[in-house]
Amino acid sequence: MVEATLLWKLGKSTANRIAGHYKGKFRRQDTLHHELPGFDFRNELYFFNVGHYEDRKWEHCREWNFIAAAHGSVFRKAICGFHPGDVFAGYISAKGLPHGYVGIGRITEQAKRINDVVIDGKPLLYRYPEMGEHSDSENRSEHVAKVKWIKTVPKEKAKRKTGIFAARNVRAKLSDPETVAFLTKEFGVRLDELLQRRGV
Repeated sequence: MVEATLLWKLGKSTANRIAGHYKGKFRRQDTLHHELPGFDFRNELYFFNVGHYEDRKWEHCREWNFIAAAHGSVFRKAICGFHPGDVFAGYISAKGLPHGYVGIGRITEQAKRINDVVIDGKPLLYRYPEMGEHSDSENRSEHVAKVKWIKTVPKEKAKRKTGIFAARNVRAKLSDPETVAFLTKEFGVRLDELLQRRGV
């Protein structure tokens, strides 16, 4: 049964008039130029390899609420595939460090080239100029997504257990029940509940 019809009008005084019991299921007025969760995409739970390198350290990401990826189209596409509201488990697999999960976060802003990223009123490159290598290249530049960290640990205390999910990919959907249960226990957060919360 169709309960309401969207009426497209022109001019300042126009609106999409929606009435009825199911009006909350319709797209909100004046939002066609925005991507909305539940309409244009569905928020998901992901694995993300946060990395730890000379030019981008886990401590930087943790302190200034961001994640990043660089040096190729595969990495750019991986981080740009996040939507605001997506929840992820950050993983470190850097050479010489214990491999494991180091944080649970939520994406607050879609990824941009580092040249365009400002945090707390200052360009990120001002804080970490070493991240600027290849910043003139769309594919090789660092791409940075702002996040809200729910829980984090130092890299030396990365959470790990034999048999839990750890992908070689930069980003992958995280649906393995054993891994989700492990992360819930170790970080003290309900990942399913985080996904249901729209606020970031």
